[in-house]
Amino acid sequence: MDELFPRGPRADFAARSFNEPLYDFLNRSGDPFIEDIRRLIAGWLSHMPSMHIADLQCRLQSKDDAEFESAFWELYLHEAYRRSGYSLTIHPAAAGTTRHPDFLVLGNGTRFYLEAVRACASSSSAGENKRLEDARRVLATLRAVLTLT
Repeated sequence: MDELFPRGPRADFAARSFNEPLYDFLNRSGDPFIEDIRRLIAGWLSHMPSMHIADLQCRLQSKDDAEFESAFWELYLHEAYRRSGYSLTIHPAAAGTTRHPDFLVLGNGTRFYLEAVRACASSSSAGENKRLEDARRVLATLRAVLTLT
């Protein structure tokens, strides 16, 4: 399996551009703070059982920020409970349903199912935001061209 963030020199310190997928920004940035974020996320991913890494890595590398954020949230919750001493089963079978929640969490005398849900805007709002970002990018390009002439 490939690394989540391939190694190599990163000399780009530009801010995240409009419509740039979050993963792409994290992967290209040479900012030392962003390097810390890459290292943190890759470390969390390494704590996942091997059979679940490929799916999470694919979702983290998605061009769709909603996919990235959803996978990030699952990693965050897994790491938080793991570090707090809980035992986690990923996608356990649950009685009375064919669905599999994200985690079965056990520890400190408790047992509960946990579904990592990403709160987000509606898909229509996401589409509107994407079109607005496209328009902003075009305007920024036009501004740059007009400034040069």
